[in-house]
Amino acid sequence: MPFQMIRNDITKVRADIIVNTANPKPVIGSGTDSAIYAVAGEGDLLAERQKIGDIDPGRAAGTPAFGLSAKYIIHTVGPAWTAIMGSRIYSVTAMQFAFAGSRTTSGEHCISIDCHRCLRIP
Repeated sequence: MPFQMIRNDITKVRADIIVNTANPKPVIGSGTDSAIYAVAGEGDLLAERQKIGDIDPGRAAGTPAFGLSAKYIIHTVGPAWTAIMGSRIYSVTAMQFAFAGSRTTSGEHCISIDCHRCLRIP
């Protein structure tokens, strides 16, 4: 099966995995984050997210999707700011950190995505 990107209400997507732009703290954010928690089941998802604790920018963590049509949620925290000093943009540093971490992080769960690679979820 080829990789697909779908433009739709993320809480209604039938998929193995959805990706949520998460708050670094284990709290319910606003917008898409709030909608995901509402449909998944706030209590269940928040309890699972609290077990993970804080997620550093550039890192990701996985949880079950509970009441969603997806099987898992990948919670990822991106840089929330961009600082420019001279010619250096500091949000790029966080993205480089994410890339490096994705190659070195080992996880408890491994989800096959129909290819010869594996997504590791801490």
